[in-house]
Amino acid sequence: MHKLLSLPVCLALLAGCTTTSYIAPEPVTTPILGQPMSVMTTERVVPVSFNQAWDNIAAYSQGRYRTIRRNKANGEMTLFVDAFDPSSSITCGMLQTQGGGYDTHNEFLSYLTTQTPVNLNVTVQVKLSPKTSTQTSVSVNTDYDLAVNYQTNPATGAIVGGSQYRFNSKGFAMVNAPGSDFAARCQSTGSVEAAILNAAGTN
Repeated sequence: MHKLLSLPVCLALLAGCTTTSYIAPEPVTTPILGQPMSVMTTERVVPVSFNQAWDNIAAYSQGRYRTIRRNKANGEMTLFVDAFDPSSSITCGMLQTQGGGYDTHNEFLSYLTTQTPVNLNVTVQVKLSPKTSTQTSVSVNTDYDLAVNYQTNPATGAIVGGSQYRFNSKGFAMVNAPGSDFAARCQSTGSVEAAILNAAGTN
């Protein structure tokens, strides 16, 4: 991990002055069933037929996602979820506070949610292509739409104002915490992509 900045914070306590540093997240890794952790991947050839992989993903997504579009002839599926707990899908690194006889670590997302409203929309594009009768290529690209410091329209429930940060599976966004000098690198944890890839290959 790499410390990107250090910000002195003097507390009006006997503890004296503390220093809070931001620690960026590590490169994303993707858990693959039965294999060691690997560099983030969004595509895999699974050892099942096209129909089986399609049915597996459809079954996995039921109750977890809302299906926006499904075209089996083209092997394309678009899934959506409003993730009220962003930390299950993305990471924005850590805040490390040192001084005054203690050393604490807090997730930047946790800090952010205590300061302002935070909402994450997740849209997943899935593409399946048959390789052979028993092998299917599956690719997953996720679009993350993070809203910070917003208000909600009471009539429609739509998000109004605030800041919008968008990135995909292999991208990132620099997110500012309102009222602070911190800008954090937010990126996928790889869990959304890995779960769908793993589900596709279930026998």
